[in-house]
Amino acid sequence: MARNTNHRAEMVSRGLTWGADEKILLTLAVAGWIASRGRSEQIQRAGNHALRVTVAASLLPHVEVGI
Repeated sequence: MARNTNHRAEMVSRGLTWGADEKILLTLAVAGWIASRGRSEQIQRAGNHALRVTVAASLLPHVEVGI
């Protein structure tokens, strides 16, 4: 595998890995939500939506369903 890759591919892969980290996504969503406060109603709704979706996407993999 190391033979068939290059530095750029490794950097893109590293960035995608960081981008998939739920802690980073939650931090960015909270920062966006805070930034949306005091703005127009449309921006606040978008901030609320982004935060809710990020929280749900972060929590769902940790929920165990007993079927």
